[in-house]
This record gives sequence, C-alpha cells and structure tokens, in this order.
Amino acid sequence: MMTGCGGASDDASASEDDLTSLGTGTYVVDSRPWGNYYLSRITFSAGKKYEGEIVSSSGVKSLIAGKYTILAARPNNPQSPVLSDKPTLYLTSDTGGADPALEFDRLADGGLRLYHSARHVSFTMKKDPTYRPTPTNVKTIGCTGPTVNATLTLDQAQNRRGTLKITRKAGASDRNDPPSVTVPVTEDTGGGSPDYVYFTGQRGEQDFYVNIVKTDFTRGTGAAKLFLRWAQYGEEFSVGVTCAFQ
Repeated sequence: MMTGCGGASDDASASEDDLTSLGTGTYVVDSRPWGNYYLSRITFSAGKKYEGEIVSSSGVKSLIAGKYTILAARPNNPQSPVLSDKPTLYLTSDTGGADPALEFDRLADGGLRLYHSARHVSFTMKKDPTYRPTPTNVKTIGCTGPTVNATLTLDQAQNRRGTLKITRKAGASDRNDPPSVTVPVTEDTGGGSPDYVYFTGQRGEQDFYVNIVKTDFTRGTGAAKLFLRWAQYGEEFSVGVTCAFQ
C-alpha cells in the first residue's frame, strides 16, 4: 500500500473532532480509479474504529478492519517529509498486514475524495445513510490437540472476522508449538483453493493461519476439517488438532 504524511493543524477554528475524526457512518465508492486499489466501502464507528472493503489493482476484494488515525494538514511544517495541505487517513489493520494511508478532502456534499501517494490517482466516496450490515450468526469451532487447544469464534462481518484463541497444554514444546494467544483473524480471499475458507491473523512477529474445508464451514455443524498453522521468524509449523462446531 502507499503511504503519506502530515502533522498537526494550524487551524484554530476547527474543532479537535473535525481534525482527528470522521465521526460515524458508512461511505461507498462513487467514482473509482482505474489500475489502482480503492475502498469500495468503509464504515466508521465510535472509538475511531473502521471496517471496510478494499479492492486491489487486480480487482480482488478483501475485508479490512481496525482503528484509524488522522494526521491533520500542515502545509508549512518544515519538519514534515511531505508538505501537504490535506489531512492523511491511516487505516491500521487489527490482523496485521499493510496499512493503507490516503490523503483526503471533505466534499461539500458530505462525501470524501481520497488520494493515493503524490495525488496522481484519486477516488470519491459518498455517504450512504441506508447501509445496514447483514446480521451475523456466530460460528464457533472448538479444537483439541495433544499440545494445544484452540477456539475459532467468527462473530463479525457475516462470519468473515473473529478471534482465534490458543491455549497451550503442559506438554507443549517451546520450539514447535504456538503460544497461548487470542488474536483477531480476518478471512483471506487470496488463500488459494476454492475448496477452503482461509483466515489469517498476526501478533508481533507471529502469524496464524486457519484453513477450513468450505463444505464443513457452510454446513456449520458437526466435525470440521480445520488446518491450523503458525509462523515465527520465517519458520512455519503445523498444529495437530481435531475440531468440531460448538
């Protein structure tokens, strides 16, 4: 993803909320760019949280979510690597990976124009007061193994987001087995085989991967064929577990 930069605002007439928050509500793409990534939807909620759909330059749509930060415009800041008269929106993902950063303008009609780095490309979004997310029926998969237990709870974004909880047992190895951890996970649409549903999460230097047979995931009851892996410092390990929906 491309990044931008900014600093604190000199506009004393603007409120702190105007400078650092986009409030709450949903925006959908109005005019998209060609050949570059863009946001097809983004929903801002309290606590400077967001959830959205980002479309890659090749057309692949992915779910992103986490917290956002706004660096206000400061065109005359000599300490800024990029002198900008526009604020910058940083979208930090709570499951790791690249964090998009886009300069933006607030439009007179209540929409947004967002700019890629150097402003060679932009796209517009309009506010959609009618947007209501589809209700999510929670899916929970419990797994047991000789060295760890794990629980995958998918309770957000139509079962495309949730948490993975891993609990180590007494016989777990410091070398090959994952730590006890609760990590946010998001569906990875670039996972590969259409026969599986993929989820990924990250915590520091550790990456976690969950692959579920799609027919089991769709059924949502009984045993589930689930493959759990984790990686650290360039090494990847499989975790032996037996899983079923709870």
